[in-house]
This record gives sequence, structure tokens and C-alpha cells, in this order.
Amino acid sequence: MNTQPLPSADLLAHHAWVTALARSLVFDAERVDDVVQELWLQTLSRPATGARGGGWLNLSIRHIAANLRRAEARRRAREFAAARPEALPDERDIEERAKLHRDLLDRVLALDEHERTALLLRFYDDLPPR
Repeated sequence: MNTQPLPSADLLAHHAWVTALARSLVFDAERVDDVVQELWLQTLSRPATGARGGGWLNLSIRHIAANLRRAEARRRAREFAAARPEALPDERDIEERAKLHRDLLDRVLALDEHERTALLLRFYDDLPPR
């Protein structure tokens, strides 16, 4: 059974204002929902010790948005640090691969008409093998 108190009607009346404030702080529709949801979660999980009006909501939503931005910045920094640099192929490898493709194409073009047509339709036109 849920023993958490439900938010008061006064608090829920601020939902549009909270959403607008979150939107002005976060700029991302998905993140706005995350910030608002976190605010309501914090509101429900902490006992009300005083008035929870606009000032408390304003401060809370700003803290949540700032924490979200910091967490995303840390995540981006970790991903950047862990990412390996993209390996570019050596020029000799590119040239060797081009020669191999040309040799393969020459060999395919040298085949009999039926075999050549079957291979070209299958592997160059991506037709199914029927």
C-alpha cells in the first residue's frame, strides 16, 4: 500500500508554471519531462516541513536542472575520454583495395554472358538470388 501523501491541489496547480520554468532552463523536451518528474518525485518523497510555494519550487527545479546539466557534461566527458580515435586506413591499403576491386571486376567481365549477368545482377544491383 502506498503511504506517501499525495501532492496537494496547490502544488499541482503549479504544474504549468513548473513545466515552463523547466523548459526555459533545459531547452530539450525530453529533459523537461525528466526535470518535472524529478521535482514531483522529490516533492512526494520528502515530508513537507514548510510552505512549498513558488519560491521552493523555483529553487528546487533550478537545482534539478543544474544537476542534470552537470551529469550530462560528466557523461559526455567520460564518453570522450573513453572513445578511441577513429582509425583512418593507410593510403597504401586504399590503393591496394582499389586494385583488388578492379581485378575482381575485370575477372567478372571476362566471364561468359550468363555467369557475368548473374553476378552483376546479384552483387551490383542487389537483386535476390533467384
